[in-house]
Amino acid sequence: MTPDGAGSGATYRAMRVRRAVRALASGSPVVVVDDRDPSRVYGNLVLAAGCANSANSAFMVRHTSGFLCVALPGAECDRLDLPVMQGVDEFGSPEVPACVTVDAVEGVTTGISASDRARTASMLADAASRPEDFTRPGHVVPVRVADAGLLQRDGIGEVATHLIAAAGHRPAALFATLVGDGISGSDLPHRGELEAFATAHRLQIVTVTDVRDDFFSTGALVERCSLAELPPHQVVGYRRIGASTMHLATVVGSAAGAKDVYLYVHRDPAADPGRSGEARVRLARAEAMVAAARKGVIVRLLGDDAMAGLVSSALVGAIVDDLGVESVCLLHNDIDDHRALQSRGIEVCNPGAAYETSTWSERLEVGA
Repeated sequence: MTPDGAGSGATYRAMRVRRAVRALASGSPVVVVDDRDPSRVYGNLVLAAGCANSANSAFMVRHTSGFLCVALPGAECDRLDLPVMQGVDEFGSPEVPACVTVDAVEGVTTGISASDRARTASMLADAASRPEDFTRPGHVVPVRVADAGLLQRDGIGEVATHLIAAAGHRPAALFATLVGDGISGSDLPHRGELEAFATAHRLQIVTVTDVRDDFFSTGALVERCSLAELPPHQVVGYRRIGASTMHLATVVGSAAGAKDVYLYVHRDPAADPGRSGEARVRLARAEAMVAAARKGVIVRLLGDDAMAGLVSSALVGAIVDDLGVESVCLLHNDIDDHRALQSRGIEVCNPGAAYETSTWSERLEVGA
């Protein structure tokens, strides 16, 4: 079902993601624009590390800072004995945890040439590689990706490995920050320059929020872990993939294929003690309305996920989508929950009071 008001924004976003995935699948690099902070937009060249060769690595070195990184899942970093460097912050950002630098032992000379670094990158992507296949320190920087990927952090490492995995490669992404030609007087190229660069070199371009929001709208974010029949209630337990905290969805009546279902989301007041009394009152009111209607869903989000911003709302959308509900009547005013539900194709029949603009509405461009 196409969500009302989804417009062309979400469609074009999905198209950009799919085109980037196809390009990466063919072994081509893509431009990934980090647009999360409008005051600090910058771009990265991203390539499947397993596809690295002398030519595409030389292209990457020529047009970037030359600081080549390979994003790897934490399990791969552990397997290859690549600990996060201590006391060194090359990026000025804790969301890019740089590991000890490496060079491949075999097939390289000094380790600094494009061909040498391509060899090292491809070795890092190789499932058969061992810790002893690398010397330390070296000229390629492994970057440890968050265990839960985009559900935990939406940094360039998480976005790049997500795209690479979606393209059918092992999740190892070679990336580096693009630099400008100096004409604009800026250290880093702005959005227009990045788009011009991609056009000039016939590269696909996609943004961090394109990838993150597309994943939040379509990805498998939760898994069912329990089911209890307590007539007239049904209680379904969910976990965010990669996490242990259980969230509960209490269903009254039939959910699958149901329309105009009352929906209330209760976020664990333990995450915000100051609102515990207010939260209990609102929950009791919502439970009474659902009981009177004999049709509704109460979602209880617990632990850290309850206050995880857009991730929290994305989980709500995924849970209600898994229950098979077609449309809901929200019993609470939360713009991000509203947008997350619509992004999943779930109609929201009563948005209630006027919502203020939020990050989700700006980025998903639905229901505006």
